[in-house]
Amino acid sequence: MMKKLELWNLRLSKKNYDPFPKLNNFIESTEEELYNSINWIRQPFEIDTHQINGLTSFEEDSLVNIFTDSSLKIQFNQKSLENFWLHVRKDYPELSSKALEVLIPFPTTYSCEKAFSTLVDIKNKF
Repeated sequence: MMKKLELWNLRLSKKNYDPFPKLNNFIESTEEELYNSINWIRQPFEIDTHQINGLTSFEEDSLVNIFTDSSLKIQFNQKSLENFWLHVRKDYPELSSKALEVLIPFPTTYSCEKAFSTLVDIKNKF
């Protein structure tokens, strides 16, 4: 019994999940689903609208608008991924926010400053 456990442990350390078919199926399906749900962020100009997961109809339309905008494609090739999504924030705020949540999951100084500025604006209005 110990030899079998050692063998399974060795296989798991090598990411070989063959002895556990349900686990293997789960990992494969989840990996593909995760890839499809964030691939539009990494490659917005190579989208397949049939494989986009997790976007509203409005966000899908916005993504198609980005896809067809040749000036944005030039910007995409010149900027880092994070800077590109920051660049389109004004025209596509929902899509940009969703992309930046994946790319920058922790609050940055920019986010803190923006929140503080918003609070100051609210306080000054009322």
